[in-house]
Amino acid sequence: MVRFGVMAWFVALEALGAPGGPAPAESELRGSMDCRAERETGRLVCSVELEAPADEVLTWSDALVVSAPPAARPLRARVPGTGRPPTRIVLGFVLGPGAGGRIELLARAVTCPTAQTRACTSRSRRFGFDVEGR
Repeated sequence: MVRFGVMAWFVALEALGAPGGPAPAESELRGSMDCRAERETGRLVCSVELEAPADEVLTWSDALVVSAPPAARPLRARVPGTGRPPTRIVLGFVLGPGAGGRIELLARAVTCPTAQTRACTSRSRRFGFDVEGR
């Protein structure tokens, strides 16, 4: 019977292609958030755009308002994404009096490989925007 030390097992697993640490950055959900105040309507409109990692496609997405200051009340706490790439999610906030603060969003998505080599993956990414008080 052959006995392997711990180090030999790690070398053998790496040679067989077992994952050996965190996934590379190119496998993360990419995205950006842009907000603009519409003074005439008293609203803040934020757009989140999501993009799947290379060799994957977004099949589902949404954005959740995790927190918002009193000066920016969300119109909806959860907004679904569009079904076509790039996925765009538009969130609205009513601007009012009160202390400013930070809007925190959690964008969630399911991505699937373009080639059926592995299962679909659930992913998320946080975004933030600072609101000034009035």
